Amino acid sequence: MGPRCLRFRHAAQRLGVAQGQPFDPNRSGPDAAAAIAAGVGEGEKKVAALAHNPGNTAVSNGWQIARKRSSAERGHRLRSGSWTDAAITLRYHAPEADAPRRRRTVSLSRRSFLGAAALSPLGMKAFAAPGKFPTRAFGSTGVQVPILAFGCGSRFVGYKDDDEAVGVLSRAIDLGFTYVDTANNYGNGKSEERVGKLMPTRRGEVFLQTKIAARKGDEARRQLEASLGRLKTDHLDVLHIHALESLDDLAAIEAPDGVLKVVQQAKEQKLARFIGITGHASPAAMQAALERHDFDCVQMALNVARARMTFDDKGPHPVPMKDESYEALALPVAVRKKMGIVAMKVFGQDQLLAAASPEKLLYYALSLPVSLATVGMPRPELVEKNAALARAFAPLDASQMQSLRASVDDATRSRVAQFFARHRDA
Repeated sequence: MGPRCLRFRHAAQRLGVAQGQPFDPNRSGPDAAAAIAAGVGEGEKKVAALAHNPGNTAVSNGWQIARKRSSAERGHRLRSGSWTDAAITLRYHAPEADAPRRRRTVSLSRRSFLGAAALSPLGMKAFAAPGKFPTRAFGSTGVQVPILAFGCGSRFVGYKDDDEAVGVLSRAIDLGFTYVDTANNYGNGKSEERVGKLMPTRRGEVFLQTKIAARKGDEARRQLEASLGRLKTDHLDVLHIHALESLDDLAAIEAPDGVLKVVQQAKEQKLARFIGITGHASPAAMQAALERHDFDCVQMALNVARARMTFDDKGPHPVPMKDESYEALALPVAVRKKMGIVAMKVFGQDQLLAAASPEKLLYYALSLPVSLATVGMPRPELVEKNAALARAFAPLDASQMQSLRASVDDATRSRVAQFFARHRDA
């Protein structure tokens, strides 16, 4: 049996569709559907075959997935070569009492399957094979990314034991968290060091993002070199300028000897595929940065606490005023310029959990025109829970989103605003 057939076999076994095992609809999916997927062709390309199996209680050792190639080759096991629009066939035996086994075949073209799945309410979910999340375009980069990233900030650094932290990340990658979000100053480099422990064996599986906090060019170069060393990689998928705080901060970034030139050079030198900027403190500064510069991507605070706040000597408080949130100011610019958009702070550092469930808070962010959201997971069980939420995601409608916004009272908005006014990612 060739390596691709083995991958199909392993995928099927994870679903309980294996030799001599009962077909379990609860494990294999709704409507007694078994989704068997494996990597084929070049790189990370994935294809899923979906077969409905109502009324059958077992699958014997004759199951097989094959690519229909020619009449002579039809029915043979998958051979080498990349996928085309040829048919994908799932064959299985349906045992019948006191009768010879009959082979039944469910066959559908790849194009028909993809089209049908995309048109169904569960279209995104249908693509989410075991170990995979639904994906979206990362702006105009040509890259598809999973809708949920594994955040390696304070929650990841908070694991006391390095081995436990690395194990949690490895499990997360297995489950589909293949977008990994870290930064040079998370835990003074500890986050990158922990991520780096996995990269010698798993770099090809992940879309790797880090951020550098320096504003001066020389220091930014040193930080970038140190990040690549800790991460044990020779290139990044995304390099961000970290934590834009104000218009004055933007001026320092843009200075002739500033960090902006360093990240642009990193892209030219192929040390980073894509470059961007992050921020949660100043929507107006982020709006200006995105208007002025053609970043590939951006990461910004997007959550239900769309604070309409003003500041005085008594601190931030809500007033009737124009919406000046990231959602109102910066997000439309990023969408117009077709940037990859990463939502962060979707739970407001857990301060919004009293207003709505984690599921609703996450789905609010994912229902905005973003590529994905990044979340931290301080306990191993949250990895499993968030993976399930990602696979089950369905966009909220406008009324649901407005209802969530209204659920956040003024006191909570004020508290969140005060927190992020002084919060520093580290």
